[in-house]
Amino acid sequence: MDKSSAIINQSFTQTQCMTKITRESVDEMLKLFENKDMEKILSLFSENAVLYDPHYPEIEMVGKAAIRRGFEFAFAGIKKTNFNIIRFWSDEQGIATEVDTYHLFNNGREIKLQQVFLVEFQNGLISRMRSFVPYPPHGIGGFLPKVIRIIWKLTGKIKKG
Repeated sequence: MDKSSAIINQSFTQTQCMTKITRESVDEMLKLFENKDMEKILSLFSENAVLYDPHYPEIEMVGKAAIRRGFEFAFAGIKKTNFNIIRFWSDEQGIATEVDTYHLFNNGREIKLQQVFLVEFQNGLISRMRSFVPYPPHGIGGFLPKVIRIIWKLTGKIKKG
């Protein structure tokens, strides 16, 4: 078992009585996203987890299938990404962390932004995760998800109005 898996399993398993999530375990979780490790990332979420992020075509993703679609969208367009934790708080129910985020898109464009993630856990798995940004997405970063959101609504991928 690699270091990442060991730390994630130590902090996020269902069988362990979780008392507090550590900054190190969240760093490792973010590394999974940076490495585009879809299956390991999804294994951290409960079946009915809710992921809310304004950067995705489906802003509120409910359940693993919707979360997978969102991550597939992100992974398809991002060449490289990096998260650097600035501030971190945790207790037995979840975490709040402020991060510097860097994305290098496949077309060569770069974006740097700060985000706050609130993450709640139940039975050792992520049950709710929400991203807060200091602005509404703008430029191509806001336009493309809006267009795809309309397409997804028209094709039935998003069931809500």
